[in-house]
Amino acid sequence: MQKTDDIQIIKGLVESFSNSGKAAWEIGKYLKEIRENPIFIPAGIDFSTFVKAEFGLSLKKAESFIKIFETFKKDEIPDSLLAGQLYFISSIDDPIRRNLMIQAIKKIESENIGLLFPDKATHNRQKFRTSTLKACENYLKKNGLNIPVETVQNIIIGIKEEEDEIKKANKWRKSRKQFLGLPLHSLVFPNLNSIIQREPVDEMGVVSLFCVMFDQLKNIKINLPQFDYSITFESIKYIREKFPDACIECSTSKNKRVELNIEFEFESSSYVRHKHHADKENNNCDLIVCWQNNWKNKWNNIIRPPILSLRHLVENGSIVVT
Repeated sequence: MQKTDDIQIIKGLVESFSNSGKAAWEIGKYLKEIRENPIFIPAGIDFSTFVKAEFGLSLKKAESFIKIFETFKKDEIPDSLLAGQLYFISSIDDPIRRNLMIQAIKKIESENIGLLFPDKATHNRQKFRTSTLKACENYLKKNGLNIPVETVQNIIIGIKEEEDEIKKANKWRKSRKQFLGLPLHSLVFPNLNSIIQREPVDEMGVVSLFCVMFDQLKNIKINLPQFDYSITFESIKYIREKFPDACIECSTSKNKRVELNIEFEFESSSYVRHKHHADKENNNCDLIVCWQNNWKNKWNNIIRPPILSLRHLVENGSIVVT
């Protein structure tokens, strides 16, 4: 495993986690290797602190992912099983009963898909429960599986009910625009989350984080390709709505002062989506400050300012301008 690459992979998996059992298995695979490989965790930091700071995961949650990975092979996990149900099955000590339960669910899933996931117009929950139980009973009886039918039924019913709850929660968040970022943890700036607790999810969050971190940024020398000297942030002259968003006063290694015009974006690619590269003021923008640098190679021919990723700064403690 490559340290930086694989930590980024895990962060991506956690951020996009859909609560599926197979996604939990993937996360568990990487977390186990991190737990068992000392090169990933800085000296003096335990696994619990590391996964909390890097991925926003509690130790219990991280261990549940690892348990799923250690217990199952990915190709034997039913597509419909969510992480919670899969973890419950992984807690069954008898591997034979555990495997039979997985096989029963996969069989019922494939042969009775209409019973497991009835049409959205079906509102008769009791009928749904009865039909599913009958399917379980028939399959278990036919195959002589020594598993309490209620156990399998509760897991299958739980899949549907948990999916319904997730859909309701997502609908509620969308209706109120209640999207929140992951908990903001940094091993480099350990006190940062005492001021701002969540990672940015939009441009406003990037502006807020930049302002919160500005005093710490003032201690770091920055090399921009358009200058033959290093610069250091001194003060924020202004922040506004008009492009470019802000002006920063800086000192230089040549003992003179310069002003930098900055454009804030959540993702660096938004600079193109917002058509700033085509703006007549493009040449007056000196720096893009973003959370996520996702500039695409196909845009390499576009003239643009250098990019500073706050995410990289939070994770590594250094300013890398690309």
